[in-house]
Amino acid sequence: MFGLFAKSRHNPQEIAKAILEVAVEREPLVSFVEHFKMPTGSFNRTFISVVVFLYCWARNWSFATHDSRVVDAYKAAAKIIATALRDAENEVVVGDYVLSQSEFPSLLFALNPPSVWDFIRSPENAGFAGLDNPKAMAMMRSLKVRLGALTKALMDVRGERMTTEIASLMALADEGALLLGLSDTLYEQVGGVARWEVMHDPDLLTERQIDLLRQSAVIDSMMERVDAALARL
Repeated sequence: MFGLFAKSRHNPQEIAKAILEVAVEREPLVSFVEHFKMPTGSFNRTFISVVVFLYCWARNWSFATHDSRVVDAYKAAAKIIATALRDAENEVVVGDYVLSQSEFPSLLFALNPPSVWDFIRSPENAGFAGLDNPKAMAMMRSLKVRLGALTKALMDVRGERMTTEIASLMALADEGALLLGLSDTLYEQVGGVARWEVMHDPDLLTERQIDLLRQSAVIDSMMERVDAALARL
């Protein structure tokens, strides 16, 4: 999992292709859908979450090269991936693809929707900050944007989060802790339940830990396949 950048790679098209080839593999996607007992319609959200996760993983490790050409290539690959999606130009509802409430404030800035900002700045929203007003949050959830634009925004938002998490988890010098930490984040993004939401319930917390141990094997396999695909470039 740590041998990704043995040599420089500067081709964003090939980077995007390698990440997408792993992301479209059906077995891990079905595993997530079945595990979370999600309805069939949630398959698209799972797929986008996996695409974004794998891209963020590769992008963050590009920083370890200390090569600006590699970093720039991985940044450019984000737009290529987002526009390569089959339904990239179709409008989707943000709340169908983003469940975790903690992500919406960052998405507000990444998507910059005029309608939501107009409401936030209106007298009607006086006394509230940002999305604290339930109506503002509801507007954000029901916002319609192109799938490609939403995917690119999620890459930016979740990429920054993963950068912070990797730095924190790497301080533990424990590859297992890194895997479980990143798996926990993807668990939240796919299932919509953050760790802090179950901290008050020992039974739910234990169940989550067991789930993570099961799902982390699937996630680790995807990460390893991305590593191998990029190593062949």
